[in-house]
Amino acid sequence: MKSTGTGKNRAKAGSGKRVFLTGATGFIGLHVLEALFRSGYDISALYRNEKKIPRELRFHQKIEWVEGEFTDFTSWKDRISGHDIIINCVGIIREKKGSTFQVVHADIPGHMMNEAVHAKASHFIQISALGAGVDNSIRYFYTKKEAEDFLIQSGVRYTIFRPSFVFSYYSEAMRLFRKLALMLLTPVIGGGNYKFQPIFAGDLAQVVCESIHNKKSWNKIIEVGGPEVLTYKEILKTLAKVENKSITTLSIPFWMALPGVILGQNFEFFPITVDQLKMLVRGSVCSNNLMQETFSIQTTSFEQGLRISK
Repeated sequence: MKSTGTGKNRAKAGSGKRVFLTGATGFIGLHVLEALFRSGYDISALYRNEKKIPRELRFHQKIEWVEGEFTDFTSWKDRISGHDIIINCVGIIREKKGSTFQVVHADIPGHMMNEAVHAKASHFIQISALGAGVDNSIRYFYTKKEAEDFLIQSGVRYTIFRPSFVFSYYSEAMRLFRKLALMLLTPVIGGGNYKFQPIFAGDLAQVVCESIHNKKSWNKIIEVGGPEVLTYKEILKTLAKVENKSITTLSIPFWMALPGVILGQNFEFFPITVDQLKMLVRGSVCSNNLMQETFSIQTTSFEQGLRISK
């Protein structure tokens, strides 16, 4: 399992609280799991694919692995009882049969929040997204905001994180971007000057873990971004640099790319959907003021994060 941080930032040790973590073998969930584990928490970790469980954590006494399909809430809802902290790290970037944005981002989290109230959990931590509620034409954002609103109204103590673009060297997005960056001629839709604030997955995991005991984060919506704002083109150039390669880009106008994306998005092998394209060109930049005021963290630069997680 790759390290989730640089070593300079560590959350405080667990205090006997029991944590129920969903999406424990997903990209963000695995980083949060490692941060919780290193901080001494007792964790119940919901997973779907046993092959994705890290070998070194498979039989650890601090972790109880709970098998379950996230969208089949009735099969695992009773396991929430007895936990003080509920952390939901599940999210999808593309819809599939049975796993729509509405079901995964809103309906199931809503059921979890109801169950958390019933089980008298003390704190619910929700991984949302920067841009939630900003553009209702993009279902990814709309459904993330729906879950936020439900949680705030539930009465459970909450912390909602809205991260910008979350990355590590081996994240799914980075795999795709690396392939693009290493092409002889890299296509860039719309010029590539839309801006992002990439947050290293280990840094996000740290603040999620720290929010359990940090009262300043309770009942807050906290935007989370990295220390630098980069254009999409700069992200691709940095990826090429990490691979000791150079990059040559070809700008493709948005209007020219859109028809092909509309046709191709119906095939699973096609790398991007219309909503993903819209999210890409709108960028993702936030204010880190509340995060810096709340947490003792020095965020990791994009290049450094790629290198330490490589």
